[in-house]
Amino acid sequence: MTKQIKFLAILCIALLMLVGCNTAKDQDTTDETSTTEGNNASNDNTEKDEQPTESDDVTEKESKTITYTTNGEQKQEETTAVNSDEQQYSIEILPSFTLTAEEPGKDMLYLTENGSISMRIETMSVNDQTYENLIANTEEMMNAVDETVHPTNFDIQSYIANHSDITNYAAYKVDLVDEIVTAVVFEKANQLVRLTIFDDPNVDLTEAMIKMGLTISKS
Repeated sequence: MTKQIKFLAILCIALLMLVGCNTAKDQDTTDETSTTEGNNASNDNTEKDEQPTESDDVTEKESKTITYTTNGEQKQEETTAVNSDEQQYSIEILPSFTLTAEEPGKDMLYLTENGSISMRIETMSVNDQTYENLIANTEEMMNAVDETVHPTNFDIQSYIANHSDITNYAAYKVDLVDEIVTAVVFEKANQLVRLTIFDDPNVDLTEAMIKMGLTISKS
């Protein structure tokens, strides 16, 4: 009987020790799992932090500007590329201007707040017209602006300097009392362009309009 009691006592002690070991083992496993999960979460966060953002891979488009002088003051403004609805070209225009179709083969770029300050734009292929014929036609047009005022050659070489793709060009000007009429003809990438500009001497945006016109390119 005494032996049985001792055996039961030893068995109970062994069971208690076994339960204790299992509990400790489970605790260690839980700690290891928690540590592993914590490390994985930390690694995930690190990887997320290290991943390049979309903005890192995208280079911002460089904005284009036009620098011009008006009434003795030099200005520089950003431009927006606009496509013609009637003709196959795009043009960089200043914020204060609007481009619209005037008639087939002719567009009008005008100062939004004053439509009389404007530039007529005509483009044509060198297969349909020659540069020499367009120059002759432009000279006739300018001679008809005012019978008492003859057109003069207008030097735009400094404007052309930044446009190496323009191969031929000419410009004419008629100075009237309250209006300045300017015509510019140029050849660019097998395309002929004629700009006819109507400006007020007090507004003085001829240079700005010419420089916008020189950005014309096939679309």
